[in-house]
Amino acid sequence: MVRKAFVPMIVALAFVLFVVFIAGGFAMPWVLVDLPSLIIALAAPVLITVIQFGWAQTREAYAAPFSLDADRSALSKARAFFAALTRSIAAFTIFATITGAILMLANVGGTNAYPVAQGLAVALLSVLYGSLGVIFFVLPWQAVTEERLAED
Repeated sequence: MVRKAFVPMIVALAFVLFVVFIAGGFAMPWVLVDLPSLIIALAAPVLITVIQFGWAQTREAYAAPFSLDADRSALSKARAFFAALTRSIAAFTIFATITGAILMLANVGGTNAYPVAQGLAVALLSVLYGSLGVIFFVLPWQAVTEERLAED
């Protein structure tokens, strides 16, 4: 069961690193880091979801798919947690993307292109962080949870 979650994560990580490599991202890795985008697209939705479900249920949601003792109720709670986390990441990613687009458009027409590029970077990095967050922190566990629920 553990293999069904971690092998896809490793394959996804390999694809991500490959795309970054062929795009030349290893030459300038700092361009892929933006703290405000990371906070808005990942930290905020995770914090909100943990507050909604509590630390104990968050731990149980990540443990239930791999626990042989997990019953249908625990797996259903894990499914609800991952669905809420996915929605939260999506909502905050959209918020960050729109914020970046507004920042970009607010600076169009000036003589300095840097603020426009900075707003575009916030928008695009937010989408990148949100999608990577779902790929690595939701989909593997959600898939195993769904498979375990289908077994019953």
